[in-house]
Amino acid sequence: MKTTDAVRGIVRTYLSREPGTTYDWHIGTAAAIVVGLPACLGVVLDRQADGILTAMAGWLVMRSIPRGDTRDRVLSLVRRSLLMAVGVVLGMLTGGWAALPAVALAAFGAPLRALGPFPALCVVVGAQWSVRSVWLDTALFLAGGLFATALLLIPYFGGRHDPPRPRPLRTPGAVGVRTALVSLRAAAREGGPRFRHAVRLGLSVTAAYILVTATGLPGGQLVIIGIVTTLRPSWGQTTNRIVKRVGGTVLGSLLAAALLAFAAGLSPYVLMAVVALLSGLGQPLRRINYGFWPVFSAPVALLLTDTGGTIGWRDALERSTYNAAGALLAALATLLIWPAHEQQRIPDHLAAVLQAHARLLDRATHLLALPAPPEERLHTRATADDTSRELDQARKRLSLQPRPPRDLLEKLQQVAEDAGELRSAARTAVKRPTLAPPATRDTLTLLAEHLRHTAENLETHLPGDLPAASRSYPPHERIAQAAAKLLDDASAVARLALRKRAPQPETTGR
Repeated sequence: MKTTDAVRGIVRTYLSREPGTTYDWHIGTAAAIVVGLPACLGVVLDRQADGILTAMAGWLVMRSIPRGDTRDRVLSLVRRSLLMAVGVVLGMLTGGWAALPAVALAAFGAPLRALGPFPALCVVVGAQWSVRSVWLDTALFLAGGLFATALLLIPYFGGRHDPPRPRPLRTPGAVGVRTALVSLRAAAREGGPRFRHAVRLGLSVTAAYILVTATGLPGGQLVIIGIVTTLRPSWGQTTNRIVKRVGGTVLGSLLAAALLAFAAGLSPYVLMAVVALLSGLGQPLRRINYGFWPVFSAPVALLLTDTGGTIGWRDALERSTYNAAGALLAALATLLIWPAHEQQRIPDHLAAVLQAHARLLDRATHLLALPAPPEERLHTRATADDTSRELDQARKRLSLQPRPPRDLLEKLQQVAEDAGELRSAARTAVKRPTLAPPATRDTLTLLAEHLRHTAENLETHLPGDLPAASRSYPPHERIAQAAAKLLDDASAVARLALRKRAPQPETTGR
């Protein structure tokens, strides 16, 4: 029964769709043109290798569709095309062991939004390339990326552009670099999820490249592609991507082998038309369900790299095996390289929430005594909102770890609701001070003190030491009830987060 449930769970994960997405045939048409037109021109001009190289570059640029106004789209697409071309040329100029520094640097920077994973993949692919002319191949690759860029900027294909938005003042270069370095040091010190993800990805890709280069494993770059396409910041995200990537690659590789078997001896125009059709069908599915995307992308990659029909079932099996090996390494990296201990950080997030809401009550007390101008009434609410948002992000990360504690997750959700209720009650009391009882200010002061006291002692108090806040104040006061509930639930969450799971006693049947 457990095996059956596990299989059902895997199938359910593979078939799960992204909410609110629909099939966009405009994007599919653009993908078919980006791949099919250069490939067919290469056949017409008897330069099939050039056409395929240009088509592959455009196909890679099509992987994600930018959003925003025209300026944002242009910058995003042109930057992606240039970075991919730079990655390819670095790989071709170095190759082998000499490409290792470029691979490692691109892999460590892949989690950055401005960089992304494709430059690292392009370095690896370029290092394995059968180079004819470095600069000609680079120019063709860049031309394919820019062709895809131009097509995606047409609203009919890439979607309607947003209205132009105001731009913030540009920070001077020295100040910007200094700010970035400060942010980097803070991320390294705090071990933020994105920084941990960068370390995991950089180390795992570098180790895989060393292994592939040392062993001379044919097609070993597919292992690295498997790592980059499946490794995500959390265990839950990684396993979800592994199921979708590996399942789709197996199906796609088998489809490619079957197509190549049937296409042997056919006109290259027919083969290029099949490639364009598969590209057009698969591209819109990427946003609906990532697991369906490899079903079409694997045949596109194999058909573009083998127009002679020499790839067979064995090659399809090898491709699936290499991708599965990369996915396994991604799972191990998530578990072993700087694993997230989110549960240990929960008390820190709770303390920040309690402290921020204590300051919020202090501010409400002051406003009830001497109402301030409207712009001052939100002085501390933004901070309280931010701490609650950070706690909710921690809850989401915790839910994606192996064997997430369900009781703790439920209590964290309750704390978030309590904090929101307290902010709403405080806002109501401040907006209508004439309706607040005279004792409300004293109650708020006491509650703020309780919040601070609890925040300072979350990790040291035993269950019976914390005050039963829900029984300490008049139940008819909404703001007192909300604060009391927050105190009780935050204390309970801290105990759950810090407890050590005792081994369960063995039970024997009679």
